[in-house]
Amino acid sequence: MVFFTRSVDDMVSDGIQKLSSNTNITNLSPGAKARFILDTVYREQSSQFRIFDTNLAQVYLKYAEGKFLDLFGDLLNLVRLQATHAEDKTENFMFYVDTGVFGDVNSGADFAIPVNTLVSTVASESGVVTPGLETQPVVEYRTIEEVTCVAGESLVFAPVRARIEGTQSTVAKNVIRKHGFAGYAQSSLKTLKCTNLHAIQSGTDRERDPAYRFRLKSVFRARSLAVRAAIRLAALSVPGVSDIVDVNAEQGPSSFSLYVKGLTPTTSPRLLREVFDTVSAVTSMAEKPFVLAPTPSGLEFVTTVTWSPRATQDQIATGYAQMRTALENYLSRTEIGEEVIFADLIAILLTAAPLALRIGGVKPNQFDEVYVHRADPAVENSTTKTLVYGDRLSPLYNEIIILETSGRFRGIQFK
Repeated sequence: MVFFTRSVDDMVSDGIQKLSSNTNITNLSPGAKARFILDTVYREQSSQFRIFDTNLAQVYLKYAEGKFLDLFGDLLNLVRLQATHAEDKTENFMFYVDTGVFGDVNSGADFAIPVNTLVSTVASESGVVTPGLETQPVVEYRTIEEVTCVAGESLVFAPVRARIEGTQSTVAKNVIRKHGFAGYAQSSLKTLKCTNLHAIQSGTDRERDPAYRFRLKSVFRARSLAVRAAIRLAALSVPGVSDIVDVNAEQGPSSFSLYVKGLTPTTSPRLLREVFDTVSAVTSMAEKPFVLAPTPSGLEFVTTVTWSPRATQDQIATGYAQMRTALENYLSRTEIGEEVIFADLIAILLTAAPLALRIGGVKPNQFDEVYVHRADPAVENSTTKTLVYGDRLSPLYNEIIILETSGRFRGIQFK
């Protein structure tokens, strides 16, 4: 934005003309004393123009930068996002044993993994390679709660937090493979393993001016209209929000619910708080918002796969891995309340593994069995497993379909 466009050359030319017309000074060529004075004065004046122009532009959101943008944020109660450490408190990072149970590696006894146990990424060992991982620095995490490895179980989930902040602390799935815990009997054999089932992407850098300016503009627009469209716009302006579903009067008169879908399989409490704070700023006093996470419903599949006669055992093993990944990625992109058609999933599986000829053993191109895991309202932190009949699953308006990650087959059992 430019308010004053006069350059040093324009002002010097104008000054020379006025001196020639109104004084008896005749030597105005470069190097002359009068020309030196004109050059110096007008160069300083041009500098003052630029400073004034820049400062004046800061009062407009479109041109504001740095601390001036922060002042806009103070006015709108929308502060700039600071850098955060990547962390995950869901059922993602886990300690496990390849075979048997924890008691087999600790003389039949339970053992506890303390808080602040160091875990980290490692370079790819073999098989599926994460591109560029070998050249990346090791990313270290620490457990943030003590967890107990019960003798009769084979895995336990542990919440973890990165030691560094920013996007450099994010990791892809299945790359945290190293830990520093040695408090069990077979520690010298390294029989206790660890991994992360999903990517951990919650680490963020300090918000840059363009992104912050966009959020401020979104809030400006949202405040101009206290309607559902404005509320949706405000919610979507929060980094990490993929989509929302609004339900009017679900919690009673003069209320509305917002179900928030994040960029990860589960919606974090922190993201819900940020959406609530942003939406509250554009909601009229007569309405009360309830910001909620959609209820995850996990699909579990049992199916027979018929392979091409020329497929080797390694190709079949790779094909199963590709099928699971393709199915997981597809379901993670479904929207809140979106119907899942099983024929579409079968087509995705066959596309992911070209050497697979057919899905289904009982009936061609049909899963042998499909189950849905839903939260049990009668028992806290418990789920029910129900057989699904028909060719599709139609979730409730506040449900989101994911691939069930609990159990030894991680959502799909191949026969």
